[in-house]
Amino acid sequence: MKNVYITSAGTFLPNQAISNDEIEDYLGKINGKSSSVKSRILSQNGIKQRYYAINKSQESVYSNAELAIKAIEAAVDKSELRAKDIELLCTGTTQGDLPIPGFASMVHAGLDFGRCELANFQSVCASGIMALKNAYSQIKSNEKQNAVCVGSEFASRIFKASRFEAQGVKSLPFDTEFLRWMLSDGAGAFVLENKKS
Repeated sequence: MKNVYITSAGTFLPNQAISNDEIEDYLGKINGKSSSVKSRILSQNGIKQRYYAINKSQESVYSNAELAIKAIEAAVDKSELRAKDIELLCTGTTQGDLPIPGFASMVHAGLDFGRCELANFQSVCASGIMALKNAYSQIKSNEKQNAVCVGSEFASRIFKASRFEAQGVKSLPFDTEFLRWMLSDGAGAFVLENKKS
């Protein structure tokens, strides 16, 4: 069994940070009404700012794949590897941009990687750690010498008011409101290798 090292990391947070006071400017008010529980949720979660990959018109400015690509590029740029040297790409997300192809294939298509094995994980909060565990396991067992793994989320597009209004929703259940005021968008990536950098 080989040792496995995280040799670099990269992140990407889209657009400018927005404060709690601006959230509804981006996610929108459902049927023109402010949320009755937003202030309570925000005061309890302690989060002060978020990043969204949508604009104030609730239009996507990035795709989820683009968030992942930018985080991966940042990680690879800080590593001693070249993009063409990567042997394995593992991705984790709650929801890709399209039903098919898989998220890992879409991310790979946007990178300057050569041929490499792909692994795609979708499991809400656990997907990023599943991608990391797969990359770790393949290097540990000497299947691969290196890997890149990424966790990427684009939650704002699921929670924008226009989406609920299109479904004729009048008000949201508390658990949906809770997630709406908790989550934001972004990606983080690791480069893993069987030797220290």
